[in-house]
Amino acid sequence: MKKSIFTVAVLLLTFASAPAVAASYCQPVLSNCIAGTTKLSGSNCATTSHFCWGGYDVTSCASCKSGYKLSEIPLSSTQCTNTYQYNTCVPDTGTGGGCGTACDSCISSLIWSNVSGNTGYQRRAIRTCNEDTNCKCITNYEYRCFAGYYGASPSCMTLIGAGTECSGCSQCPDVPDKVDWVDESYSITSAAGSTLITQCYIDGTASNHYIADETGHYTIAGGKCYYKRILSSNPGLH
Repeated sequence: MKKSIFTVAVLLLTFASAPAVAASYCQPVLSNCIAGTTKLSGSNCATTSHFCWGGYDVTSCASCKSGYKLSEIPLSSTQCTNTYQYNTCVPDTGTGGGCGTACDSCISSLIWSNVSGNTGYQRRAIRTCNEDTNCKCITNYEYRCFAGYYGASPSCMTLIGAGTECSGCSQCPDVPDKVDWVDESYSITSAAGSTLITQCYIDGTASNHYIADETGHYTIAGGKCYYKRILSSNPGLH
């Protein structure tokens, strides 16, 4: 009897100390999975594909029923050092919520374009589409001043039969009391979207940085020369 108990104890110890299977990089296998593996399946599929991965028996959606779209579900496993994914199908509500796909093409623009017939003005389209607009794409425009101009609240209005009229932007001022020299070469500008006159400048880092006024002939050097108001004398660029 004592010999039998000792034998059982040795067998138990041997089982308990057996090393665990190390995790490894897993690739999907397109074949029958091992019996007893966990089954996973996408929903609302029109067509499907099948694979085995990391102890899972997976049925993935390849396409969806009408009104649904593909969505990835992540997979992880203690048997694998990597992750994987399979597809299910979720309701396709489009970008307009309850509007379905009616609003999918209603996208605002990131690109600014010049306003025809109005020098110094630019605009870009801001589009809205949702249940509040009865799922119709509504377009409004955002305006800004072009480079070399400034203005805090530019706006434009299109009149029937009269075209588009804009207001709110002013051109950056020239150098006061300037003198035209033969080798004079400068331009006064501002970044597009500037709102203040003090954002106008002569670029001293470019090649067109020679300037002259009634006091002499100068070279703008070391960066940008911004417009500055001088209360005790005439305003100008300094």
